[in-house]
This record gives sequence, structure tokens and C-alpha cells, in this order.
Amino acid sequence: MPLWCLLMYLSVSGVYASQLLFIVAHFPCTTAAALCCLHVARAAAGSDSGSGSTSGSGEAAANQKRGGFKPSPVPDVDAEQLLHSLGLSGTADPAALLRSLCKLPGVRQQGVLDNAAAVTAHLCSPAVGLTAQQVGQLLERCPLLFSWPPEQRAAVLFGELGAGLTAAVAAQCFTTFIDAANCTTLAPGLAELAAILAHSQDRDSSLGGPVPKVPAAQRTLAVLLTSNPGAVQLVCNTAGYLQQRAAQLEQAGFTAAEVAAMAWDWPEVVCTDVAANVASRAAVVQQELGMPAADVVSLAARRRPSWLTSSICTLRERAAALAEGFGKDAAAAMLLKTPETLGCDPAVWRRNLCCMAACGVADPKAVLQRFPLLLSLDQAAPDFLQRWLMQQRVAQLSAAQLYEQHPAWLRHRKVPDLAQRLHFVEQRGRDAAQLLSFVLYKPLLVLLAAVGASQAEWEAWAAANPTAACPLYRWAQQAAEEEAARLAAALPPELGRLGLASSHPFASCHLAGSAHPNPSAQRACKGTGARTAGTGQRGAMSRSLLGAGLGATGATLYLKPEVLQDWAREIMFGPSARPAGPGGKELEQLQRLVEDLSRQVAAGQKGGVTVVHTGTSATGSYVLYGAAAAGLGVVVYFRLKGWTFGDMLYATRRGLKEGLAQVSTGLEQLSARVADVKARLQERIAQLMRRQEEMLGAQAEMKASLAGVGRDVEHTRGQVGQIHSVVMDLEASMAEVGANQRHANHGIYVLCKAVSELMAGSPIPSKAELIEYTQQHPVWAAASEQRLQRRALAEAVAAGTVGGGIAGISSGAGISSGAGISSGGLYGGVAATQPDSVTFPPPPLPARHVSVGGGGTAGAGGFDMWS
Repeated sequence: MPLWCLLMYLSVSGVYASQLLFIVAHFPCTTAAALCCLHVARAAAGSDSGSGSTSGSGEAAANQKRGGFKPSPVPDVDAEQLLHSLGLSGTADPAALLRSLCKLPGVRQQGVLDNAAAVTAHLCSPAVGLTAQQVGQLLERCPLLFSWPPEQRAAVLFGELGAGLTAAVAAQCFTTFIDAANCTTLAPGLAELAAILAHSQDRDSSLGGPVPKVPAAQRTLAVLLTSNPGAVQLVCNTAGYLQQRAAQLEQAGFTAAEVAAMAWDWPEVVCTDVAANVASRAAVVQQELGMPAADVVSLAARRRPSWLTSSICTLRERAAALAEGFGKDAAAAMLLKTPETLGCDPAVWRRNLCCMAACGVADPKAVLQRFPLLLSLDQAAPDFLQRWLMQQRVAQLSAAQLYEQHPAWLRHRKVPDLAQRLHFVEQRGRDAAQLLSFVLYKPLLVLLAAVGASQAEWEAWAAANPTAACPLYRWAQQAAEEEAARLAAALPPELGRLGLASSHPFASCHLAGSAHPNPSAQRACKGTGARTAGTGQRGAMSRSLLGAGLGATGATLYLKPEVLQDWAREIMFGPSARPAGPGGKELEQLQRLVEDLSRQVAAGQKGGVTVVHTGTSATGSYVLYGAAAAGLGVVVYFRLKGWTFGDMLYATRRGLKEGLAQVSTGLEQLSARVADVKARLQERIAQLMRRQEEMLGAQAEMKASLAGVGRDVEHTRGQVGQIHSVVMDLEASMAEVGANQRHANHGIYVLCKAVSELMAGSPIPSKAELIEYTQQHPVWAAASEQRLQRRALAEAVAAGTVGGGIAGISSGAGISSGAGISSGGLYGGVAATQPDSVTFPPPPLPARHVSVGGGGTAGAGGFDMWS
């Protein structure tokens, strides 16, 4: 079959001529014919299906391109009526419930209508204990759970989760991860996850990283699902899946404790195959920086850096560049301090080194090694320069001093907020240099407390002084432009080109004049670049050859149209009978010369048309006219279908317009979604800021209250100490008083004995004992210093300087100052009121009972003595 007939036939079927020429140029003739016929069959099938379809076919095709067909429509049901029939009116949004039902297949939708009542009754029963509000929210967000009978899904799954969770938390798991309702059982996953979490260990604080909020002893399956309901995706896998993933991670170098920590903090990673990914990147870092693979794996488990998802070529290139620029040991230390160091493009930190050197920093590499967070910041960007200039102006430091002394300042606080805060501090008459740390790091309420202003004053001032009108902000913008121009002039041109070209992950592999620091990395990058370049070169070569072939064909047909005429004549009428023999070529040349002369004569004649008959039969004329009519019919058909010649080109105007329309529609939808997400995010951030400010205010009040309590405790401690000393003195005094009391009682006994003997008329045998007692009075001879001390103590107690309650001590034994004894109410007793005088009252008659003590009764602390 001739080539041009094939092209014409396939163009009728909607195949572009350029595509067919590309097929013919790159494949053998038989293969090209087969491919073209297959394309024609597909085009015919598509046209047949498209002619009888409605407008919904385009939507179905779009759904098929997105990965699946649109589910069957929801049966004619009123969602509000459905909620009312289930007793869940007001607990869920009917529109949201209808949207959730639309996402289910038809059989599941019918299952919801058939089994929702039974599932609702089971969930509201005492066996589960969900409230109507919780069941309504569960039906709205996870209607899939209600599409099976309760004994097949809801009862089984809630029973397995209810062993360690509350019913509300179990329902939250299904609303967070809807696909969990597809599982017939969760028991294998629950057991495997519990076994993994059993290896949890508390993180050593010396290794860095955030301190876990939950101790290792409390990291149970119930606590994990309560704090993160989305982690239920871990237990939705088949039996042995989690064990296999954990074994792969341990083979890659993770310990059992690190796997447990990943399951707790990063559950979605355990569900994917990341072991090989982590192992390959750990090997690259170990090879380039000399770090042990175990340290790299531990770093990946604790900090989860972004370079875990980078390509091997990019990671190798960046690690080799760090090792060359800073040394392997320094680069490894920077990586341990800031794991995102490997995520920085080498062009950025090389340009930053030049900028720091242009600012007068003596050792820029030492600054970056000490604070690697500056590595990824573009220090020639306008916002960085504005922040740097404002801090330099307020702190009265040079650029080099700011880099060397306070590198952490350069990455804190957005420029408009920083300018407004500094301006407010200056307006309040405070020293901004002293409060610069508050301005950069502290929340607004803490800064206002340090300045001595209230929230209302700040809001009023901020409304009257917007950031755009801030003189410090305007000055920073102008100065940043000048500084950017100065740095651009000082920056080497090759670094500028490197920064532009390094935006592509493999761009630095193809930079002219940039030698790769590592031969292995260079070979890997060259291999990847060669493959990419080879594919692009083959595409460019094929397009060039196709264009050259089409151009040569068109030029040949324009310059020598007789070739096409001869070809068409042979196809239409068959090969002409050429005379044999040596004169055949001469006759053929003569015939061509006659035809050329005829065309020239026809072109020179203006009046009429000359028809040249070649002596062919009438059949050939009919075939020619039929072909012309067929061609005219094809052209008319294409015009009626709305096709033009441009539609047959490789890139048509119509296709371009349709593509641009689709792209613009998608961009508009994306812009709307981004704006919506941005608004919601800003609202949540504002709520978080308000809560944080309220918490800081409450914390300040609590701190002040605790300070007052501390002062009261200190005062009370002083008073308790004074009371303790007084009690010690009183104990000593009571001991002395006890000794005096015993001595006095002995004297009274001897005296009473002598009196009884005297009354009996005997010669007083106990006279010697009485004389000996009067000579032995050690207590009465005690130093007067103790008496003075006790007197001073008594005066202090009376004055109230020692403390309440001490002066009110009553002497239950009738003790007064000194060694005197008061016998208040003594009946027939003896009263000794002075240490050196003894009074003998007349004895009572006829009683011979002597009562000694302080009370008035014999049982009040005295004793009885019978003569």
C-alpha cells in the first residue's frame, strides 16, 4: 500500500500526519502499518462510543483518569428523614451525610439503608455505651460502618477496641481513618502493635531532640489510640504485616526501641516500606561523612530529616560538598546538631560564606559550624538583610560582631513584626538594645509586661501606627536595597550562576567548570545526567529529523512537481508502456519536453484553456474524476465537522485553547482551595496566639501569687524558729523548777516531821536532819544570772515579742518566780512564799492530816502525810 494513501486514510480517521510520519520514520514498514491500523481501530471505537454518549461520558472519562469511576448515585432517600427514623435528629448534618453516602459503592449505600437501624441500636446499647450525638457524628463521617449487620462489623470491631479504649475513642478512630471499617477484625494488628510498643524506652536527653511527653512505661496501645486516633491504620493490616515491617527496620539498623518510638511518633512510616530507603541513605552519609551507620539511623529515627526522601544522587552530592567545604568531622558534627544540614543546596551556603566574608566576618565557616541553622538561609535575600540591618542598628554592633556574637538573632521574628515591636519599645522610652531578646524571642504579653504596657495600649498603638508607616521599616527597606547591590557586586559571578542552576536536583551535576569533589558521586551524577540527556537528545533528534524530512519533501514537490505527477499517474493508470530498446529513454525525454512546452504555452495564453488529450481510455478519466470527487467530499466533510488544516498539525490551536482552559480552571480551583486553607490556618493561628497569651497572663499571675506565698512562708519560718528557741528556754526553766519543787517538797516533809515531833512533846529527833537540810540548799544558791534570764524571758513574753500562746502558760503546780510555792486554796497546808522564810500556821484541830500541793485538793498534784 503506498505511503500517501495510508496517510490520507489515517488522516480521515483523525490521526495527525506528523504523528504518522514519526511512526514511519522510527519503525519498519510492517510495524508502522500495524500500529497505524491499531490507532485507526481505537479512533473508530472512540468515535462510535462518543457519538452515542451524553454529557456524562466526559465526566466518566475524567473519573477514570483520576483513578476510578464515580460511584453509583445514592438511592432516592431523604437524609434528614433517615436521621429522624434512626432517632438521631439534630446530631448530624444531612447534607454531609448525603455527601458521605455518595462516596460509597451502590451495594454499600443500600447496606446503610438496610442495617443502619440495627447498628445504631447496638451502638447506643449499654454494651457499647455511645450517646446519640456520638452515633450521629459517626454515621455522618463513617457510614461504611453502618453498611453491614452489627454482628459482622460494628460489634466485632468495637468489641476488640473496647478492651482497652472507651467507646468514644473507638468511634473517633473510625471517623479519623474511615477505611478501618473495611476490616473484619483488628485483633492481629492490635496484638502486633502492642508487642512493638512494649519495647519503648525513655529517650536519653543527652542525645538531643524533644523530650517525650509520655514516659515509656505509659506508652500503651490504649494511650496511643487515645492521643492519636489516626494510628488505627497500623492495626488495619493483615496478620504478620507489622512484624514484617518491624523486622525490616531492625535489619536496616533500627533498634527495637527506635521502632517503637517511630510507631508512637511517626505511625504512617511504619506502614510503608522505608527500611531500604533509610538504609541506602545511611550508607551514603556513612561513605561521604564517615559517620557510623548506626548513628545515622538513630538520627533518622529521632529527628526525621527531610533528606530521607531526597534522591541518592542529590544526597551524595550535598554530603560530598559539605565534607569538602568544612571537613568530614565538622560536617558530621553539624549534621548531629542540625539534621537538616544535608537538606541545604551547596550553592546556598557557598553564597552565604561569600556574603559573610563581604560583611567582615573573620571565619565564616566557624560561625556556620557553631550555628548550622544559618546554612540554609539566603543571606542576600531582602527580608534577611532588613532583619540584619535593624538588629545591627538597635544593638549598635557591626555586621561581623552580630554574626559572631548573636547568630541566633538572624533567624527570629518576621521583619514587619520586628520593626513594629522595636518602634513600640522606642516610643515607650525604653532601651531597645536591652530588650532586644524580649523583642525577638518572647511572646507579646511578656514583652508588654517588660515594657510596662497593657494589651489595650498595644492594640491602640498598632492601629494608629501600621507597619507600612513605621520609619524603622522604611529605613530598613532602603538600606537593604543598597546592601543587596553591594553584596551582588562582591559575589563571584560563578556562584550567582550556580545558585540559579542548582534549583533543579541534578543541575549541579552538569555545571560547566565545577569539579565534583567525590569521583563516585560524580560517576553517579554523570550516569543519571547521561540518561536524562540521552532521552532528551533522542527526542530532539527525532523532531529534527522529522522536520528535516518534511521540509525536504515539500521542497522537492515544489521544485519538481513532475515527480508527484508521474507518481500519481502510475498509481491511477498503472505503469505506462515504455518503448524498449536504446531509443526508449530518448522518446521519454522527448515526451517530457513536449509536456513542458505545452505547460509553458498554456501559461503564456491568457484567453482560453487548452486541453491536452493523452490518448487514455475513458476508464482512467472516470477514476480521476471519482478520486477528485472523493477528495472534495472528504474536504467538505471535514469542514462540516468544524475541522481546519491546523487541526491536523501536531499541536493544534484548538487543543492549546482547551488545555489552557483546563489549566486556568484548575488554577482557579486550586487558588480557591489555597485561600480557604490559608484563612482557616490564619484563624487557628490567631486562636492559638490568643490562648497562648491568656496562658502567659495566667502564668504571670500565678508567679506573683507564688512569690507572695514564698514571703509568707519565710516569715512563718522565722516565727517558728523564735518559738522553738523560747520553748527550749522554757524546757530548761521547767527542769529547774522541777528540781526546786522536789527540793522544796523534801524540806516540807522534814519540817512537817519536826513539827509533828514537837507537837507530840518529844525532843525532836529529826532536828539534825532539819539542820542538815537548811545547810544543803543547792537550788536556792543557783546563780542569779538564771533568774535574770528567766525574768527577761517573762518580760518578753508579757510584751508579746516572742509569740502568742507562750505568755498564757499557767503554772498548774502553783509556781511563781523564784522558788516560791503558792498554795492557792491549800486547806491546812503550808505556804512558802519566800526562799528564806518559813511560816508555820496554827495546826487545825482535831485533824492530824497534812496536805501538800498546789491546788486545794489532795489529788491535784500534792501528797498526804499522816503523823
